[in-house]
Amino acid sequence: MSRRKIEITFDGADKDVMPVVLEEMADQMLRGMRSGRLDLMDGIDWSMRDVPQPVDIDMRQRRAAALLLMAVGDVPMLTAMAGSVHQATSVCPGLTAADLPPPTAEGRLQALREARDLIDAMLGERP
Repeated sequence: MSRRKIEITFDGADKDVMPVVLEEMADQMLRGMRSGRLDLMDGIDWSMRDVPQPVDIDMRQRRAAALLLMAVGDVPMLTAMAGSVHQATSVCPGLTAADLPPPTAEGRLQALREARDLIDAMLGERP
């Protein structure tokens, strides 16, 4: 039997209100919702998504994908950058801070160049 992983994230709850949060979320889930807002405290947003099994790709492909995720957009706000880093490390586990480009225009260009070099090398290996 296959297992489905579900990741639930929410912001704004402390541990004292957690049982109420979980009960309210369960009610909304039973009504078919995959995200919602709870009218507790100042409001708690929650979302749920299926986390697919990782695709078996080699480390160069993972690194290229992670670099592309880090290379897009304007100079990011810190929270947006943290989200990009989370996505990049999901694609390429084991990344370190030294592997990621600095959050500058030149750093993003550097990431694009590195990703292109990796992709070009992999394309060059195809018969």
